[in-house]
Amino acid sequence: MVDPILIKSKIKNMKKETKKSVKKLAKKETKVKKEKAIGEVTHWYDGINVAVVKLSSVLKVGDKVKIKRGENEFEEVVESMQLDHEAIKSGKKGREIAIKLLGKTKEGAEIFKV
Repeated sequence: MVDPILIKSKIKNMKKETKKSVKKLAKKETKVKKEKAIGEVTHWYDGINVAVVKLSSVLKVGDKVKIKRGENEFEEVVESMQLDHEAIKSGKKGREIAIKLLGKTKEGAEIFKV
């Protein structure tokens, strides 16, 4: 015969374990990387797909960025960056740099580091 006190104890332990598991999952969901705004497109050269970006944070060649404007958004890796027509490897906060993009955007688009 099964002891009812033992069954109650096992059920209680199972409830505790379930609560712990739910808390762990909730923590993992909140740890999802948030996008960090790093700049805004101040000018767009449509013919050559180059955006002039006013940086609010550091950006480096090789960084993956998301460009958002309204409903339109796309992601890509920064492969080319210039400051005063000279190639650079990183842009500092406060600078206006030019980056070559494959996608199209417009002035006012926000740039996020992914």
